[in-house]
Amino acid sequence: PVRDRVATALETEGIVNDVTAAILAVVVFKIMQLEEPTLGAFLELFIGRIGTGVGIGVIVAVIIWIVLRYIDLSPG
Repeated sequence: PVRDRVATALETEGIVNDVTAAILAVVVFKIMQLEEPTLGAFLELFIGRIGTGVGIGVIVAVIIWIVLRYIDLSPG
């Protein structure tokens, strides 16, 4: 048994690590396809992928927030 805060931190860390590793794998394979792989190309692809994910996540979170705040979902 672990404390709730520790369990939450470990769960969050696991989720972040899984997603980051998946994005990193995609970026590495893309870099391997380039004729001249550079650090700049790597950073551009990695930051672009992370930025896209964060952007989509923010948009979805705002939509869900609006739905939960302004639409009455209570029964009856």
